[in-house]
Amino acid sequence: MIAADEKSRLRAYYRRALEAIPREELAAIGRRIHANVRTIPEVATATEILTYVALPHEIQTMPLIEQWLVEGKRIFVPYFADRDSPMAWCVLTNPEGLGTGPLGVLQPRNATPESPPPHAPVIVPGLAFTRAGIRLGRGGGHYDHFLAKHLVLSVGLAINSMVADQLAAESHDVRVDVIVTEAEIFGPAGGKVAGKN
Repeated sequence: MIAADEKSRLRAYYRRALEAIPREELAAIGRRIHANVRTIPEVATATEILTYVALPHEIQTMPLIEQWLVEGKRIFVPYFADRDSPMAWCVLTNPEGLGTGPLGVLQPRNATPESPPPHAPVIVPGLAFTRAGIRLGRGGGHYDHFLAKHLVLSVGLAINSMVADQLAAESHDVRVDVIVTEAEIFGPAGGKVAGKN
């Protein structure tokens, strides 16, 4: 219960911090993060990628999605049939076909869920991360549930200032494999994969 209470406090703190960043600054940070994501070999060579569609005050993923579509990659995004349904995945072929889903997140309209590819890397959202891969999500548990059952490369996108030394974690929380910021990339066990200036 203590960890759950601490996570609620931290979610409120990091939401406020993200919302305080001007959109132009967040977009500029996002472009540097996107460039770093593209250097990850497992992502660069993947023919299929799972990724979230960002909320307004998150690192935007649409520039990555659009480039990957141009490159011919098959892109899967989360889909919720209703507020109580588990997270499913569906193929996104045209970003113009997105509409607001039951959780307030953009998702393809009239989509048909598909089983996600077994080896496709997944881009994971988060309010904050640690270098060791602990992720503070928005509290739904959707990605923890998915990652617990699908042993694929998971990549978290974070602003450097949102990488914490410690975060509260519970037994069901699943760590991500790689954290990408505008400054660097951290791999397993918090080791630095690549430094970017």
